Amino acid sequence: MCSIGLACGVAVAFASPVEAEWVDTGSAGEVRQLYDAVWRRVDPSVGWTGSTENCDPGSVGPDLIQQSIERINAYRSLAGVDASVRDDPALSAPAQAAAMLMSVNSALSHSPPPTWRCYSAQAATGAASSNLYLGLSGVGAIDGYMVDPGSNNTMVGHRWWILRPGTQRMGIGSTNNSQALWVTTTDHSQWSVRDPRGIIAWPPAGYIPTSLVPPRWSVMTHGIDMSAAEVTVRDAGGSVVPTVVEARSSDRIVFVPSDQRIGARRQLTSSGSTDFSVEVRTPTTTYAYVVRLLDTTIGSLNSLTPHRLVDTRSDLGLAGIMPHVRTSINVRTLGALPATATAIVANVTVVDPASAGFVSVTDCEFQSGTPTSSLNFAQGETRANLVAVPLSRTGDICVTSTSRADLLVDIAGYYSAQGQGYVPLTPARIADTRNAGVRVERDQPLVVQVAGQGGVPFGATSVTMNVTATEPVATGFLTVWPCDSPLPVVSNVNYVANQSVPNLATVRLDPSGRVCIHAEAAAHVIVDVAGYTHPEGRQFAPLTPARIADTRNAGVRVERDQPLVVQVAGQGGVPFGATSVTMNVTATEPVATGFLTVWPCDSPLPVVSNVNYVANQSVPNLATVRLDPSGRVCIHAEAAAHVIVDVAGYTLE
Repeated sequence: MCSIGLACGVAVAFASPVEAEWVDTGSAGEVRQLYDAVWRRVDPSVGWTGSTENCDPGSVGPDLIQQSIERINAYRSLAGVDASVRDDPALSAPAQAAAMLMSVNSALSHSPPPTWRCYSAQAATGAASSNLYLGLSGVGAIDGYMVDPGSNNTMVGHRWWILRPGTQRMGIGSTNNSQALWVTTTDHSQWSVRDPRGIIAWPPAGYIPTSLVPPRWSVMTHGIDMSAAEVTVRDAGGSVVPTVVEARSSDRIVFVPSDQRIGARRQLTSSGSTDFSVEVRTPTTTYAYVVRLLDTTIGSLNSLTPHRLVDTRSDLGLAGIMPHVRTSINVRTLGALPATATAIVANVTVVDPASAGFVSVTDCEFQSGTPTSSLNFAQGETRANLVAVPLSRTGDICVTSTSRADLLVDIAGYYSAQGQGYVPLTPARIADTRNAGVRVERDQPLVVQVAGQGGVPFGATSVTMNVTATEPVATGFLTVWPCDSPLPVVSNVNYVANQSVPNLATVRLDPSGRVCIHAEAAAHVIVDVAGYTHPEGRQFAPLTPARIADTRNAGVRVERDQPLVVQVAGQGGVPFGATSVTMNVTATEPVATGFLTVWPCDSPLPVVSNVNYVANQSVPNLATVRLDPSGRVCIHAEAAAHVIVDVAGYTLE
């Protein structure tokens, strides 16, 4: 039986389902096209209709089933296996019952005992014939099976069943935290694979997106005994890469190359790929192939001195926005950004909305299946939030508001192939004016020495930090900017008297490693660093926003002593192997005044805050957080509140 958060497997024009034709992995363009169509889109919500309380297996939405099958066929196509698997409702029904059973009992078993709560013969049949996952659900579980993490999965059995040649039918079941994939059909009539030697390698020969490369590599065969096989992996220069063989059997070998460009996906070459040659030797044959890692990240950060692109109050950049109308803004032109810019970091502010609601800021070329909010607001208030959003091919972003309101957009930077990589940190507080008892006054900006504090080194070029205004004496705003530039006409945090308001800011550091903070009305200021950019940092991949957690679905708020654990990797387009996540975190329906803290689950709870709220208020804030080794973050609520999490991007090392 496997652990919670791991999978347990049985023994041993691309927008539509990929059919039997294999993608040409010798073509970087074809591989990118498949990746963009299948992995860059927003995963659909699970849409589970069942109940663990009533032992009701329920069902899932048709979009989830369709995209799960498409993800399976895309993996099979890359691996050179016939890619024509279809969903069979007769198999999905017991798989759905099995997924519910695992969720109810918070355990995984292919032979669940009748003493388990909600046990049924149908669920037991589904469990015996399915890959099982607890801790991931929906389409993301398919990625989890292909990674096959955990000490119980050294034979990569889940991957084998996903890629088994000849399979025509599978069944899909899912709850909000579990998944069952019926895989043990008997309709595989022949071993039909692309490689003439009958070999299935993962990662395969040819180009493969870096985010799909797992730590465990495997070669599976038909009719070739691999029980005594040896393997050698070499880099592009011919040097041997230290490699550990984790498992061998009559039909497969599983090995882990330790080169940091593979395991940590770092230091990709200027051509966007890194080649690794693999040679597998048995007593009777040798199989050699080359894996070409294909960089699918969007790029590195180029920090700018903040400046305003849009202010609908004066028709700057945009005359206005209408409720429920998707409005495009060409930020590439407004910001004089280079044609190579692929995404932006900007502060978006809503001013004087006619009613309570939210604003969604997205890539114009993608539609989200589940509505996501970039910024929540109450009637008449001024509210800001940082966003990281991909640009369309023409350099646009799209904005949709549920209410008539004025809109401000202040750009802080952009992503491109050239720039500085991002280094995530465990959040750390580096400034709090309450300690000295002196507020930041209008004509006396606060100078914060960032470099040398909180893990930010000298040599960092910009910082991502949560800036909180607290105990202000009147309505005003904070502006954060590099101290070697004049005070820009932008705002980062908007507040009224006696209110605590945080917002994430990404700011270029001056040559001394400092930022300055202006307060339009006197207020105390708190600064918590979350990460920095550096020439040796990671590349960032923005995503079309996708909702991966909403405690309102289960009706249980996050309590003070019961942090919410969010499995990020494997959901919303965030791959296993991601090192940090950028996500919008919203506190809603809180019972009292409090705050949320978001941090990697493998570290102690830090003394920082990400979202501040009062009773019955909905407050969002963007957070950039390092992921723990299992791809998780934890969220603490100082006062009980519902929590919503929408992912916006990630970094790969």
